[in-house]
Amino acid sequence: MSLDAVYSSSLTYAASKYAQIEGNLPRSPQELTSLLSVQPGIEHERWDCGQDRLEVGASFEHDDRTTVSAAFTAFKLGSRAHEEHIKRTRESQVELLAADLREGRERACTGGDIRAGRWSNYYWDNRCAYSDGLADFKQLVWSLDLAKVLFVAAKKFQLSSGAYPASPVELLGLLGEVSPEAWVAPATGSPTMLEATYTGEDPAHICPPDRQSCETMVPLFSSGKAMRGDPDGPKMSPDQGYYPGECVRYATGMMVTFP
Repeated sequence: MSLDAVYSSSLTYAASKYAQIEGNLPRSPQELTSLLSVQPGIEHERWDCGQDRLEVGASFEHDDRTTVSAAFTAFKLGSRAHEEHIKRTRESQVELLAADLREGRERACTGGDIRAGRWSNYYWDNRCAYSDGLADFKQLVWSLDLAKVLFVAAKKFQLSSGAYPASPVELLGLLGEVSPEAWVAPATGSPTMLEATYTGEDPAHICPPDRQSCETMVPLFSSGKAMRGDPDGPKMSPDQGYYPGECVRYATGMMVTFP
């Protein structure tokens, strides 16, 4: 079993998150330490940070032992390169809308809504729409990211071994080196620990004795209570593991990908 794909996604996603939070681009991977709950066990081959964009390249191994080369680009907010990226993203959403309409699926928006930025299913737009300011945004994405990393890793372990990690210790041992500062909840400023039961204060990996199911729960600390719009877009719901203002909960049988 290889977690390289999770590591690669974590690294590149953290670079994009850094740009959203700081308004600048990370000049080196070391600047991402506080945003990475697990330190990526891969070596990047390229880290080219320019004035308005960051280009990252890395190779990693899939479970079938094939090696994949991945490339990723992040943009500085407000730059011309970022504006062009948003324009391309919106056009791809318009194309998806047109495909849905051809298939007879109703949508609650128009191509004009998407192009004008009134409706979006872009990852960062959606998180911003659920956030009441920067502090709320930081906590929301912290909780969502940590829950996804933990659950995806537990699921990969189950697919490989036939059982879920028996305990938080086993799951963390699978993930590898953790960054203590990244486990500090932004809303409280306090360190958290992965527990075997959920209390609402710490993340939890819950696995019964037969190890044939598991739950991942991470508190939201009152963040992301409601979608405020600006832009409008897909709603997050308990069916997707999202309990507004309370927690993120992923469980066996749910389809979860990172990011």
